[in-house]
Amino acid sequence: MTVATARGLLLAMMDAPEGDEDDFNRWYNTEHMPERRALPGFLETRRWIAIEGQPKYVALYDLETPEVVRSEAYRNVNYGTGESEWTKRMLPRVRNMLRNVYEQIGPGAQSPQPYPREAGALLLNLMNVPEELEEEYNAWYDTEHLPLLTAVPGCLRARRFRALPAANEAPKSIQTGGSTTFPAAPKYLALYEITGPEIFDSPEWIAGRSTPWTKRVTSRVKDRIRNVYRPLWSPES
Repeated sequence: MTVATARGLLLAMMDAPEGDEDDFNRWYNTEHMPERRALPGFLETRRWIAIEGQPKYVALYDLETPEVVRSEAYRNVNYGTGESEWTKRMLPRVRNMLRNVYEQIGPGAQSPQPYPREAGALLLNLMNVPEELEEEYNAWYDTEHLPLLTAVPGCLRARRFRALPAANEAPKSIQTGGSTTFPAAPKYLALYEITGPEIFDSPEWIAGRSTPWTKRVTSRVKDRIRNVYRPLWSPES
């Protein structure tokens, strides 16, 4: 299976421990991310650093399926005896962590797309949607919003995801120096890999995000996070 057929995603957003950013980045780049990338079911993995918004760092792990995070191999390295001393020291000290496991819901299995290596930036949108709005929200995103934005010159790839709480369950006792747990990121996630932030000022992008339907739907979503990142590091680089 290749990254083009990935149907799950693990998202982790965070700020570095206070006063220890260099060691945090060494840990993430030389141990934490490569260790997970080597596990069965993990495909491409990437780190990004904020241009706009917080938290400062985001890590994206493409998965064959969301169920990969329930595998014995992953649970051992993430929660069990496979967890390193460096991780036990570092993980409880990261700040403003948001994490969730997602299934891809768009653009759909019929049109898988590989990672665009010319991407110079990432637009990340997270939000929760009131239950009574979800049907319209998904129709708007699939039939108007995503098609309009993916047609903008400079938008290289766009994907939509929905969180799977069951896949995100962790053991009650997590071996990270005091049962560390992290808040779940919002239910809906959209990722846009783009050539650069300058496309946000293009007439096509402005028109695509300014329709009457867009204004009506987005006025009712909750817990919205909109961040822009640039590439930082990947084992595949």
